[in-house]
Amino acid sequence: KDSIAPQALKRAIEKKKEEFRGQRQHDAHEFLECLLDGLHEDLNRILKKPYIPDPENDTRPVAIRGEDAWLSHRRRNDSIIADLFQGQFLSCLTCPECKATSERFDPFMTLSLPLPEAKRRLQVTLVQADEDTVYDVMVPVRGTIRDLRRALAEASRVPGNRLRITKIYQSKFQKLLGDTVPLSGIAATDTLYAFPYEFQADSTVVPVLQL
Repeated sequence: KDSIAPQALKRAIEKKKEEFRGQRQHDAHEFLECLLDGLHEDLNRILKKPYIPDPENDTRPVAIRGEDAWLSHRRRNDSIIADLFQGQFLSCLTCPECKATSERFDPFMTLSLPLPEAKRRLQVTLVQADEDTVYDVMVPVRGTIRDLRRALAEASRVPGNRLRITKIYQSKFQKLLGDTVPLSGIAATDTLYAFPYEFQADSTVVPVLQL
């Protein structure tokens, strides 16, 4: 056969792990680790695993200790899954009081990595005394106006806390956009203007725009 029915695979997993029984939703990463771990144990060529004590006060270079730790791990774990999926971490812990450092090598089957944050391009016109400047800035798709202010501040060198973002519609001021406004509500065709201002505790900001 070139394929396997998902139902048969699911029943096989349910025999090993009861938490995957039924039709409830489950974490995909947890399922993958369970599947790989089960395959590894069934395919492990080491039927009688030897006892290997953890070395203490080993002062050899990290590369040598890491190689020995990996060889010790493979003496107990030898399968096609270990060949393809397993690796090794070096974990370092430092005591905040005595500053003593403890290092340990730990095997892993999978790695959890953050996905790059999706971004979009927005155009903002920065109004200044001498001339207006149009900036194209990249902001997170799920960001807020605060992210837009920061991106504009980086591009224009104007401090972000001095910038206020406004939305213009048909050459008229429509609204002042607060920091918590989601960028998902801003269309690519919306006209955005930014006004720098000097903040005073008893002042009221009123953007004035001439087009």
